[in-house]
Amino acid sequence: MNSSAMGLALAGKRVCMFHVRLDFLLCGMNALFNHINVWWRKGHKMPITIIAQEGRGIGTGQGAQHSKDITCWFQKAEGWNVCVPQTPKEARGMLKGAIDGDMPTLYVLHRRLFNSSNGERIKIPQYVGLCGASERHMEEFYG
Repeated sequence: MNSSAMGLALAGKRVCMFHVRLDFLLCGMNALFNHINVWWRKGHKMPITIIAQEGRGIGTGQGAQHSKDITCWFQKAEGWNVCVPQTPKEARGMLKGAIDGDMPTLYVLHRRLFNSSNGERIKIPQYVGLCGASERHMEEFYG
């Protein structure tokens, strides 16, 4: 999927794709870190928006293996714009900006925002432990 998105962007298309889980991006890291951002750095427009969902589903039996937050990898990599909205209003504005831009963008959307109606802010973790689950996700599991 990631390599196809790159090819479409190089052909002049504006690409928006959805990865059901953020940790599934790990399966396609070659395109994400060795090609897409390099083409952008070399001056090519790469209007790719990758929407990746994070956070476990409520009552779905998903464990910590689907709760990794690898956002910081993209934040430290040259050639990636990273959007992590904390409220529904931010989610709308950041998504519009990501889709309208010409830079590869990772847009990370937490599952809690899908059911948020009161504008409650979602915490952004400062550290991800070795187990892969961030502090925010651990709160979901252990309360």
